[in-house]
Amino acid sequence: MPDSADAAIYADLQQIEKQERIKRRSLRRLLDEQRQKKNHAVGINSMMGSSRSFVTSVDLSWAAEHIRFASELPIFNEYRDEHGFIKPDKKTQHLIQQRNLDWRRQIPMTLYLAARENHKFPTLLVVVTRPWVDDPESDKWGPQERALEDSLLYAPIDSNGEYVDLSFESGTGSILYAIDGQHRLMAIRGLKDLVRDGHLHAKTDIGKEKATGRLEIDHIIAMSRHRIGRSDIHKLLDERIGIELIPAVMAGETREEALRRLRTLFVHVNRNAAPLAKGELALLDEDNGFAVAARMTMVDHPLLENRVKIKKGQLSENARDLTTLETLTTISEAYLEHRFPDWKPHRLTPRMPFRPEWDELWDGKEELMKFFDDLAALPSFDAVRHGTKASDFRKTSDKGGKAHLLFRPMAQIALARALGDLLGDGAPNPAVYWSKIREADEDGRFRMDDRGLPWYGTAWDHIAGKMRRRVADQKLVRRLFLHLLGGGTSDPEVLERLRTDFALARIVTADADDAVSLAGEVVGIDQVKLPHPW
Repeated sequence: MPDSADAAIYADLQQIEKQERIKRRSLRRLLDEQRQKKNHAVGINSMMGSSRSFVTSVDLSWAAEHIRFASELPIFNEYRDEHGFIKPDKKTQHLIQQRNLDWRRQIPMTLYLAARENHKFPTLLVVVTRPWVDDPESDKWGPQERALEDSLLYAPIDSNGEYVDLSFESGTGSILYAIDGQHRLMAIRGLKDLVRDGHLHAKTDIGKEKATGRLEIDHIIAMSRHRIGRSDIHKLLDERIGIELIPAVMAGETREEALRRLRTLFVHVNRNAAPLAKGELALLDEDNGFAVAARMTMVDHPLLENRVKIKKGQLSENARDLTTLETLTTISEAYLEHRFPDWKPHRLTPRMPFRPEWDELWDGKEELMKFFDDLAALPSFDAVRHGTKASDFRKTSDKGGKAHLLFRPMAQIALARALGDLLGDGAPNPAVYWSKIREADEDGRFRMDDRGLPWYGTAWDHIAGKMRRRVADQKLVRRLFLHLLGGGTSDPEVLERLRTDFALARIVTADADDAVSLAGEVVGIDQVKLPHPW
């Protein structure tokens, strides 16, 4: 008896599974039929507040052909300049917060799609309108000038209307505009042009083609070291991107209410997009070889363990950290760029490097580890490794500190650039330079607020009583390092320019003609001399 009961249960389960398989097959068939409809898509209803939208995906080729820029919206027709750009004034800003396109971004963003295997664009936010929306006399506007239907055509697929059939048939007059993601759309269009023509012209900010700067598919293949082929680039147009569709007008709205809703959505989307700090970008960047080598060194070098600030680019006097990840990435580039020039981005895409091969990354990391080995061997940094607070070296004399130059990010970068320049110019070994740096550290020659040392006025602003952080100041400190380490120039004119810049940095007051000499005396600017090389 138990056997027959078990057999009956088993038979019932088999029947249920069979029915489930039939249902899944039927559902697949229905969805396949739906997807095969031209200019139709299956969407998911998303309702937040009073705003209805539908989420779906389309291939890149379809997006390039059918989605327009928000700046082409008919409501802006009377506000365009001769280039087709929206003239920014109080009225257009009131209508909708819309930024003009910058066509200089097309090549870098198109190259991002074409050259990076791990590429991803966020969802486009698209408004769907139809011609009657801009025709006050249309029969689609009912009593009190309220819309009788949505401007986005859709039909429920399920009983709750959660899944819908979205229609973009040409006969319906549906027009799509990207109100968020215009530059992503620009890149997608650039990809389509690149595939069609084999090249893409660089453009000015207003979209005018430049005479030079054309990006060729062959350039991309060569830059990728043939990891990417022509067929790979052609296939990209079949990839899909998410789009969220919003009706320009919803049933029951007046045109003004619809515009107000769209304007609010656009402002909220852009206001809530918080940019990443440079340190956070360096932490996430998997393509910049210098950033990858910097992260590897940060993790593996004992001097840097738990002593690197991630988010901020500067350190307060009381910070326990030795440096920042932003600084570490810049040090990596400054020190390694002469050995690994291919890690630098292409001239057409200054913000888009190609990830190096692993063997190169390991070589770069080893070189950077040696840099920090030598830095860690300096008496001051060795003291930090054995328990002295980094802040004791960073604080100025009047606060009981040592005012040590190399505990400031700006100077760390300047030293790395100087040593990178020396090695790039053919210096056989950095050991001779580190020997000089170690001796200077032992003798206390890195104190910034000492009038008799070269960092007074150059790295330390003696008038304002704070650290100098401008790029120009960093360059001057780098030039001083080159001079002190013996790798500077012997050209009298170049030396005189360095002396003049050095003297100007040490002037007594902002409007004075006198400066502080290395003897600690106030003299005329022309009497200030450069320090002797170490």
